[in-house]
Amino acid sequence: MGARASSSTLLISMLLVYLMAACSSSSRAAVSKGSFDDNFSVMWAEDHFKTSEDGETWYVSLDNETGCGIQTRQRYRFGWFSMRLKVVAGDSAGVVTAYYMCSENGAGPERDELDFEFLGNRTGQPYLVQTNVYKNGTGNREMCSGCGVPPHGGTHTS
Repeated sequence: MGARASSSTLLISMLLVYLMAACSSSSRAAVSKGSFDDNFSVMWAEDHFKTSEDGETWYVSLDNETGCGIQTRQRYRFGWFSMRLKVVAGDSAGVVTAYYMCSENGAGPERDELDFEFLGNRTGQPYLVQTNVYKNGTGNREMCSGCGVPPHGGTHTS
């Protein structure tokens, strides 16, 4: 268990370092503290997005039709985020709960992207997390590991 945990920690650390390096090479424009609408826009499925009263927490939802996508209005050099993620309980085969960051919307094949995908299964076993990093449109850096997220339908903080 210790080796698996340390390799997962190393992977996450490497991905965060990559993310900070990739973001620091982008434009120097900074996103100011303000409302969601000042700094972000919903790319699709606005009815699957809402904010808390104070605007500090954002909720995106998934149903049988679609999920939701949001994007920054300006490029940024670095950032920090946390999330509480709710995965499907029980038989979750065919459902991929994902969080990804992409350089520019419409960047096409030259995009930079960092993916976190939580892969469900039929047996109710803990989810697998699959990551992939794209740099200038080149991926093939997929890694898959057990993350110990039990499929009980509750929220998980990452």
